[in-house]
Amino acid sequence: MPLAIRSTVVLPAVVGMGAPTCHTATWFWAAKEAQALGLSAVKADAVTLGNIGVMVPQAAMLALVGPGRSANWNFAITAATPPVGSVLIWTTGVTHSAVVSAVNAISGYNQPVQFPGVGVGHTTNAPAALAANQRVCVVVSEAAIVAQAAALNL
Repeated sequence: MPLAIRSTVVLPAVVGMGAPTCHTATWFWAAKEAQALGLSAVKADAVTLGNIGVMVPQAAMLALVGPGRSANWNFAITAATPPVGSVLIWTTGVTHSAVVSAVNAISGYNQPVQFPGVGVGHTTNAPAALAANQRVCVVVSEAAIVAQAAALNL
């Protein structure tokens, strides 16, 4: 199940763990894809989520941004989404990550800053609904984040 499809599925509830952050969700989907591809050992959801929590998901997500690993995207210039399966990362202000789950669909957790009017939790939104000050982000390929999830043994 590719990352784009995984990102449309709500994270499992795990006893003792709080509500997921956007970065936790993105890493979880990438980790489960790495496990499914045999790039890392298959783990229970609670173990995967625990591993993600220990690694500081926001810092690990922002570490993916850089030459050779990412590119900038400006929805004011190119209104359509990057390739399906791409990870979008907003690096300024309140950082955020989400996944291009289909053409012109962005799925993630806790997206009200990027998409005014949506609540917290899991949502899928069209790029046309992005706030005017949220139209620029960084794109990381599915292959890059899945490989990193495997390398981190999430």
